[in-house]
Amino acid sequence: MMKARGGSEQDYSDEVLGTVLSVSPLQIWIDAKQILTEDFLELSALVQENKIHVSLPVSSGGKAEGEITLWRGLQDGDTVRMLRVQKGQRFIVLERT
Repeated sequence: MMKARGGSEQDYSDEVLGTVLSVSPLQIWIDAKQILTEDFLELSALVQENKIHVSLPVSSGGKAEGEITLWRGLQDGDTVRMLRVQKGQRFIVLERT
């Protein structure tokens, strides 16, 4: 059935790889024919910057405080794994590869 319909294997795949061309505005390159913009992208928590504040006791009786970065945000040049949904009208950016 797929051969009769035509197209490449990636046309039928729900998993798509892309490269971040720009963070602001967000643009992700898929292939020579397609560059995705923010309007078509949804970002998972793994590709959004996420920091937490921590406070830890130290042996001198005080405490050390600071921030820990759990995940960094996307950067130009990152390769990302995406899920194609709504017949290619939306792409969920799952993770960096």
